[in-house]
Amino acid sequence: MSIEDLAQYFSTIEDPHCLGKVEHRLIDILVIAVCAVIACAESWDDIALYGRSKLLWLRTFLELPNGIPSHDTFRRVLMLIDPDAFEAGFATWVGALTAGFEREVVAIDGKTIRRSFDHGRDQSSLHVVSAWASEQGLVVTCVPKVPICKTCHFNGLHFTQRNRGRFPGEVVALRA
Repeated sequence: MSIEDLAQYFSTIEDPHCLGKVEHRLIDILVIAVCAVIACAESWDDIALYGRSKLLWLRTFLELPNGIPSHDTFRRVLMLIDPDAFEAGFATWVGALTAGFEREVVAIDGKTIRRSFDHGRDQSSLHVVSAWASEQGLVVTCVPKVPICKTCHFNGLHFTQRNRGRFPGEVVALRA
């Protein structure tokens, strides 16, 4: 299983493109975005720059009929796709990568993103829950959460139940 196989896991995601305006395939956009983020891209510009710099390699397994999409195209398309379908495809791919491991320690942690609140709109801070697969050395899921209640910002038990079974023989460690 490799990055080249990633496209097959995103094949069930509905394409939000308007017919007749499509220059780039959805699969190409998704695979480039995932590769770029794995390589530490932090913005839409970073994703487009990664695609341009890795064009020869990407063409070995992606069609890319019109080259690399612009940063605006990445932003627009990734904002329109179903995040649950994307998460399911990505999680299935990561699960396939972990198939050779017998036992996995999964550390779960919650963080509050600084300055993500908006008092004007009465929105509280964004809270992110992540699961770290220690044997693979990668984050297997990262889910934004809203506060469960005024005093509890991290519901690790709900998160653990939702993601149970992602690894056979897993050991789950929570830190709140």
